[in-house]
Amino acid sequence: MSPLELKSAYLNVPVQVPVQAIIQVCTTATCTTTTLRIGVRSYRNASINYHAAEKNRVTNFMRQNNYSRTDRIATARAFNGKASVQECQIALAAIWQSGFAGMNLQNYCDAYLGVDCSGFVNNYFLIEYALAETNINGYYHRGSARRRTNFADFRARDVLIWCDARGNINTRGRHIAVIDSVQANAGNELRASVVESTGTLGLVDSTYTFIETSRSGIYRVHRPLKPSQRNHVQVVPVI
Repeated sequence: MSPLELKSAYLNVPVQVPVQAIIQVCTTATCTTTTLRIGVRSYRNASINYHAAEKNRVTNFMRQNNYSRTDRIATARAFNGKASVQECQIALAAIWQSGFAGMNLQNYCDAYLGVDCSGFVNNYFLIEYALAETNINGYYHRGSARRRTNFADFRARDVLIWCDARGNINTRGRHIAVIDSVQANAGNELRASVVESTGTLGLVDSTYTFIETSRSGIYRVHRPLKPSQRNHVQVVPVI
């Protein structure tokens, strides 16, 4: 699976619901269902835009209706920005059963669920390489000894880790993204397709331009959806 394919999966989570207009628990073999396709596309981060009261309402409903602990954890992760596609599917089905007023399921999902930058990257590498969940520092330390100092070394599935112009990774906004494909390079610039979940935009892909700087392995990037002269990254492999 490519990062773009995982992005597509998040944007098309299948949720089976009763055809009837009312919310109900489907308990008979004759109950007719239909499949909604819901996009988990918002940026959601537990420290920034987290809805604890709504998460507690849904998980309390699940507890009262004998959902497994595993399913309740999956649902909490969807509110926290860390869920896999399968966990989002569990959460959305439970949300449908629990009831929600004044919103359709897609609007609800946009308002309350989502994935953050490391949530997307972690779930991608769990699928691709069965790697355990880690934080941004974990990705940096895993790959820093082999960080990309030449454009010829860039590869699909490398990760971008934000830093300042000197390469310090803890001083600029803590962010991580993943390369889907390396497209072309000319002179001191390289273009690559990058997938990320980022504040205000959510889960997106775009073509980045990487620009060499005077410091080896530190690149300024043109990020078309969020342009800034202050976007600097290091690029490291994951395995």
